[in-house]
Amino acid sequence: MNVANILPGDEIRVELSYTELLVPTEGTYAFVYPTVVGPRYAGRAGTDSSTGEPWVANPYTRAGEKPATTFDLEVKLSAGLPIQHMACATHKTSIAYDGRAEATLKLDPSEAQGGNRDVIVKYQLAGGAVQSGLLLDQGKEENTFLLMAQPPKRVTPRDLPPREFVFIMDISGSQMGFPIEVSKVLMKEMIQGLRPQDLFNVMVFEGSSALWSPTSQHASPEATAQALAFVRSQNGGGGTELGSAMRKALGLPRVPGISRTFVVSTDGYISADGQVFDLIRKNLGSANLFTFGIGSSVNRHLIEGMAHAGQGEAFVITKPEQAAAEAERFRAYVSSPVLTNLKLTTSGFQIQDLEPIQLPDVLADRPVICLGKWKGEARGTVTLSGISGTGPWSQTFEVGQVKGRSHGALRQLWARQRIQMLSDYDQFGQDGARKAEVTRLGLAYHLLTAHTSFVAVDTLVRNSGGHSTTVTQPLPLPEGVSDAAVGYARGGVVGGVAASPMAYAPAPMAKRAAGTSAAVEVLAQDRASRQEKAKEASILRIRAFSGITGTSDPAALRREVEARLLDPALAAVLAGMPAGTTLELKVDGSGQVVSATFGRSFPGAAKAKALITLWRLRSWTGGLTGSLEFTLG
Repeated sequence: MNVANILPGDEIRVELSYTELLVPTEGTYAFVYPTVVGPRYAGRAGTDSSTGEPWVANPYTRAGEKPATTFDLEVKLSAGLPIQHMACATHKTSIAYDGRAEATLKLDPSEAQGGNRDVIVKYQLAGGAVQSGLLLDQGKEENTFLLMAQPPKRVTPRDLPPREFVFIMDISGSQMGFPIEVSKVLMKEMIQGLRPQDLFNVMVFEGSSALWSPTSQHASPEATAQALAFVRSQNGGGGTELGSAMRKALGLPRVPGISRTFVVSTDGYISADGQVFDLIRKNLGSANLFTFGIGSSVNRHLIEGMAHAGQGEAFVITKPEQAAAEAERFRAYVSSPVLTNLKLTTSGFQIQDLEPIQLPDVLADRPVICLGKWKGEARGTVTLSGISGTGPWSQTFEVGQVKGRSHGALRQLWARQRIQMLSDYDQFGQDGARKAEVTRLGLAYHLLTAHTSFVAVDTLVRNSGGHSTTVTQPLPLPEGVSDAAVGYARGGVVGGVAASPMAYAPAPMAKRAAGTSAAVEVLAQDRASRQEKAKEASILRIRAFSGITGTSDPAALRREVEARLLDPALAAVLAGMPAGTTLELKVDGSGQVVSATFGRSFPGAAKAKALITLWRLRSWTGGLTGSLEFTLG
């Protein structure tokens, strides 16, 4: 959000209204209010994962620092049915019950700076009831309905066919500490719950990715022990190259006739959400994909969007003790669907524009949701039918018995579903007609879309002089997230984060290479600081440039190399490099780095070479083969 023309002492109030449908899972409703946007990995410059999004460079506070702004929240719940229980486990709150069906939740004053983690409020209705039924909205220009039907209870199957599970685990810098430990517990619970006839594999990813096994293995005790040892050995660090990891995982060879399921654990701190959705839809095939969001303020748009694209379910784990229970819930989900072959039929009730057009299988113990338009009289019946674990199942609703026909929020809910459907198609290619329809829906129903925005215009001139100062406010780092998520180091600027100044000592000028070459002197974080900040990546800086003949724009090449040296994945592996190490790069005429040679050996050198040889220097415009030589301080 950008707010302009605020003079000293001004008070600016911005109000947004939105409509959200709360769908219970296992009888529990959850209202989630995100308070902070976690840091996003924008991808390595010059690679397919790079998004070029400027907002990801927004500064963040240090881990453990309290937010610079205050935060308050009040929730007034009018449930419609008696409330059995209401609680907020993420923040300290007070709850006052105003009758059997209403309650007010307020944040405790001690939470004034609690805007560094999502607020999650959960409640249950008396007797485990779920508000299933039919809602109608009769408007002046159109009529909308919402059907919420509670499916039957799950039946536990005795003999299930073998399945294949591919577990994909995020071990990037933002996972360091609490998140990666939760992921390890989650992986342990899920892998130990596999049957011997099941196949499985484990992939870990950050700036690069690695497989536990080239092909999936049967879940024997020996294979399970080896895979868990592989998981336990992982540590957080590097960038979040989710897209390339997903591309590799989706391309793994599979055994014909065995159902495949992908399980991804991540905080979703990347900015290339749409690219990942597109990748899943185009390459998933007949498999399913489930996501586990790990952290106090995960990227729910990505976590839920990946599950939606993969025809699966999304889970969010905010605390370590939740991992075992969520793993068990996941196993129950994938073992057998609650309902299959779902169909919606009507008698005497005219419906149109149904969303979704085709009802998916119900994997979770949660209601089936249908939205649509209706014409004519509010009479007749609506029947939802399907196949449950015990056989045919159906539920019929009498339209004429519905009380009240004024639920204006249904219009926005229907429009959002339709926009989601159109946006799904856009992942396979833009279409002018779909863009026009999304724009029309956004304007007609006052919704934010990919093609519409919220703009407020004030006609009063506040700053007649025209001189203004732009202030970029630092966001709080989400609770439980390490400084490694934004590449914090001693000194310099990483990902737009200003750090404390650093003293640089002179270093000898690198020997100039023959041919088309450039001499570049780079200084690293001093060794003492590396010992003090063992978990933080060092910063490499270009101190001098000379002899540039492989480009027509030396300044651009300098900026590009500086940016590439700040890549968190590369900086992490170069942290243990001895001072004074030389690095020579061979570059072809297109700017592609074809080889990297370090003057000294050190732990992580092989990985650093692999990362550097991915570079294609866009500023290398000479069309000649040559070399670059660095001295790393």
